[in-house]
Amino acid sequence: MNKSIDKNSSQWTSSDGDIFNYTCWSSNQVGAVQPNLVLIAVHGLGGSANDFDPLGNHLAHENIISYAYEMRTQGNDPKVKRRGDLIDWHILTSDLKDFCDYIYTLHPETTHILAGESMGAVVAINACAIENYLPSIDGLILFTPVTELDIHFQRWQIRIWQLSTKIIPWIKFPPKWFSKNKDRSTRVSSDDEYEKYLVEAPHRIKCFTLRFYYNLYNMIENCSLAASKVKLPVLLLYAGKDIFIKADRSESFFARLNSTDKQKHFYPEAFHLLLHDTNTPDVLSAVVNWIDRLQNSTKNNE
Repeated sequence: MNKSIDKNSSQWTSSDGDIFNYTCWSSNQVGAVQPNLVLIAVHGLGGSANDFDPLGNHLAHENIISYAYEMRTQGNDPKVKRRGDLIDWHILTSDLKDFCDYIYTLHPETTHILAGESMGAVVAINACAIENYLPSIDGLILFTPVTELDIHFQRWQIRIWQLSTKIIPWIKFPPKWFSKNKDRSTRVSSDDEYEKYLVEAPHRIKCFTLRFYYNLYNMIENCSLAASKVKLPVLLLYAGKDIFIKADRSESFFARLNSTDKQKHFYPEAFHLLLHDTNTPDVLSAVVNWIDRLQNSTKNNE
């Protein structure tokens, strides 16, 4: 029986007419006509659809098909001038809805799960908080969501920031600008080779606009309110050596989730990118076990 994995790229069109690439991982196992489940993935800041390679390949062996699209404003955005800039963060949740709707047309009879990593998880949280916004989604997986920043802004600073986005929106800064400690480690993976790849990756964006950061800040700030409106089954996976968010902040966010079916897994020695870490095998096992439990629960309720 052939158990190799097919990885393909294709394109989809957003509601505003822009065309984006996406990647699909599936099993070409003989006889696997209908996938057991569909997973839709949203990558993080400076990332790409390929960030989900370990997850997509692993799930394909379970006859789960995974889709990940290239996010608007990031390094694989087909409109180069738009990379690193964002006019309104709601555009990102709109794109997510459009992509979920598109994937549903491909697999209307299958359970659909949404997964987000880092900033992609923040987009997913905000979209799932809107009632009936993603009707095809049956569960939510969050990989190290950055739902809170480690830097506090005074009200007057936010006001100046807001005004600056109107006057000089194109001014760019590196992501370290969002950190209190500019000299701390920037390591996001325990894998040295992957760390090197991230530095040299063709989709890497070194700086983002003032306007981008302001929209990202507002999207993150909205996560606290959004958590109280998320009712889907949720799996939260978070790391002890995450440079972007501390474990206790992730746990506080988890407590605010309104879901009656929520589960969390903590990896104290892991870094931010859990899918590219020495703990990755454990992370993948946790994901599969959670999906199995969710599917069994759904069958029992039918």
